[in-house]
Amino acid sequence: MPRARAEAIVDAAVAARPDARIVVDLGCGAGAIAAALATRLPRAEVHAVDVDPAAVAVAAENGARHRFSAHRGDWWTGLPAQLRGRIELAAAYLPHVPTRELARIPRDFREHEPEGAVHGGADGLDPFRAVLAGMEAWTAAGGAFVTLVAGEQVETARGLVGARPLEVLEVDDDAVLIVSR
Repeated sequence: MPRARAEAIVDAAVAARPDARIVVDLGCGAGAIAAALATRLPRAEVHAVDVDPAAVAVAAENGARHRFSAHRGDWWTGLPAQLRGRIELAAAYLPHVPTRELARIPRDFREHEPEGAVHGGADGLDPFRAVLAGMEAWTAAGGAFVTLVAGEQVETARGLVGARPLEVLEVDDDAVLIVSR
C-alpha cells in the first residue's frame, strides 16, 4: 500500500484517466503506487522506474505479485523505448523537500529513507522540472502527469507548467497537481 499522502496521488490519477492503458510510476521506490494503479486500473499495462538498484529489485518482486514491470533509470529514461509517446498516465511521489528544510524531516523518516527520496533541490521542485522536461516526448496526446507538492510550492509549480492544462487539488497542507498534455 502507498503511504497515506501517496494515496491522494493514486486517487487523482485514476480519476483523471480511468481508461488509461499505458501507465507509469516515476521514481517508484518499492512500487507501491505502481501496485495501487495496477489494481485500480486492471486493463492497464503498468511500468515503474527508479534510479536506485535496491529499490528496483524490491519493485520487481512487488511487480511480480501486482502485475507491473520494474525498470532502472532516471525518470523517463529508464522506461522501455517503445513507450515513448504512448504513456497515457504518469504518477509520481516526487522528492519535493527544499534543501533548507531537510533537517526538519522527522528523524525516524530520515533513518529509513535515502536523502535522494525526499530532497528536491533548492526550491524542492528540481525533480518536477526534470519530469516536465520529458513529458512531451513520453506522454501521448491527452496524457497526464500526477504528483504532489507542498502547498507553498503550488504557485512556482504553476509557473513551471506554463501553458499546459493544470488542475490543483488541495490535500491538507499539500496539493496534488494534474498536468495534462
